[in-house]
Amino acid sequence: MLDEFEERHERNTVLRSKLDEVPGFVSLVQNVIKDNEYLEEMAHIDPLTGLYTRRILKKVRDFGTVIICDIDYFKKVNDSFGHEMGDEVLRKISYILMNSIRIGDVACRYGGDEMVIILTTDNKEVVHSRIDSICERVRESFDLPNFQVTLSVGIAFNEENESLDKLIEKADKALYHSKENGRNQVTYYEPNKLLEKK
Repeated sequence: MLDEFEERHERNTVLRSKLDEVPGFVSLVQNVIKDNEYLEEMAHIDPLTGLYTRRILKKVRDFGTVIICDIDYFKKVNDSFGHEMGDEVLRKISYILMNSIRIGDVACRYGGDEMVIILTTDNKEVVHSRIDSICERVRESFDLPNFQVTLSVGIAFNEENESLDKLIEKADKALYHSKENGRNQVTYYEPNKLLEKK
């Protein structure tokens, strides 16, 4: 990162010296703009998982469903198998998520071992099928002695044209319900009740 900032500083110095050469100056400005766009994009990518960071959520405008996934007993993975294995679990689950979403959908690392998926669709059958597939792929992807990697999941549908923050809050309540009721399950948020699906 430091090298990138040193390069930017050097380019800015050159830029100032080229003010009198207008055609060259325009080209230089275009390069600086491209560099800044690249750096902004990189600021939104989690270096471990390759997923977006939660900062990307400020840019999301089209959302029909919010899914929050939490890796069950992730601390036990780190404690029993080491942090390298914990990192591998995060990377592999992130890969599964990235390959389970469509253009326009967003997957991000929300914090620690929590990941958020924003789907443009609010079609319940599509969402149910997609999350079932994700959970199954996660269960089948690891071969750790005496330990199965699973997900607890909370889902909220945008049925009332709500803000993304409000939908994340509802999905988080559903996730909490999944974790409090045995983990390795999916809970759908519905007003005044939570629907559990194992």
